[in-house]
Amino acid sequence: MRFGDILVVRSGWMAARAATPDERLAELQREPPHAFCGVEQSDEVLRWLWSSFSAVAGDQPSFECWPTRVGWALHEVLLAGWGCPIGELFDLEALAAQCRREGRWSFFVASEPCNVPGGVAR
Repeated sequence: MRFGDILVVRSGWMAARAATPDERLAELQREPPHAFCGVEQSDEVLRWLWSSFSAVAGDQPSFECWPTRVGWALHEVLLAGWGCPIGELFDLEALAAQCRREGRWSFFVASEPCNVPGGVAR
């Protein structure tokens, strides 16, 4: 790992969602609370992220496992505490295919917050 690296977690969530029939997706949307795979909330993970990465991202709806299994969320620490960008719902299947075609797994990433009037990303 090098200074400025971004941790990108390819869980397969987007690929699984794409393979799920619309009827099943509608059923799942009606069954709260929603639960998603993701990075665990722990002091150990926080120390690793702090010492190793400039941003984090993944292909799941929440970078961290949800609902949280502890009394706090990584989002609170990463975004509000550190100003660390979090990317979610990335199409990592397409990215992996492009990397494979080019034989290259290192590249520049540019990102900006969504400009949504009244939204939290503003």
